[in-house]
Order: sequence, then C-alpha cells, then structure tokens
Amino acid sequence: MMRLKKRKLHRDRLLIRKGNEQWQEKERISHWMKELRRQKQLYFRRRTDRYDAAVKGLSILQKKKQELQKQELLHAIETSPRSYEEIMAFLSGKKDPDEE
Repeated sequence: MMRLKKRKLHRDRLLIRKGNEQWQEKERISHWMKELRRQKQLYFRRRTDRYDAAVKGLSILQKKKQELQKQELLHAIETSPRSYEEIMAFLSGKKDPDEE
C-alpha cells in the first residue's frame, strides 16, 4: 500500500512538473509571439515613415523642377524675336496670329 502511495505521489509530482513546464513553454511562446508582433508593427511603421519621407522629397523635387521650367519658359519668351500674339497663337495651335 505504501508503494502505491509513493508511486502515485511521484506520478503526481511528475504531472505537476510537466504541467508547469508546459505552462512555462506556453508563456515563452506567448512572449515571443508578442515580441514578433511588436517588431512587425515597428517594421511597417518605419517602412511607412520612409515611404512618406520619400514621397515628400519627391514632391519637393517636382515642385523645384516645375519652378525651373517656368523660369526657363519665361526667359525663352523674353529673349524670343516673336511677338506676344505669335507666341500665343503657336501655344493655342493656331497657324496664323491674325485668325482671332
């Protein structure tokens, strides 16, 4: 009878230990899953921030390009031997400035 009690006690201890180890393993996995989720969020946030910065930089460069094109166009008009009417007729697609 005493042997059975000892065996049962030993078995119960093993089950408790095994259950505790399983619980600890679940906690470790849970911790790593939370950390993985957090790292993914950080990655996508950084990626989004970098994308936003790149778009902003591109927008600034496009505005600068447009400004330079405007200046270049104005300079070309100022130095052109053509009259204002001739230039406007050309831009509007008319062949003869007197067609208006």
